[in-house]
Amino acid sequence: MSEEEKYKIALFMVIRNSKVMPKGIELGKTEKEINKMSYQTMQELLKMIDFERAEKMYKEGASDE
Repeated sequence: MSEEEKYKIALFMVIRNSKVMPKGIELGKTEKEINKMSYQTMQELLKMIDFERAEKMYKEGASDE
């Protein structure tokens, strides 16, 4: 598994476990439905991000200064 795949899966799991799964359980959705919605949410999120700006914020957060 590549590093890129690991990051995508990690992002998927954060979205699934923190946002989609609690609401899906509340609505009585199946695990397959929750996984599908999590993936769709991840795809939409990736379209919305300003990656240049996000990279600057990431580097600030990773900085020791």
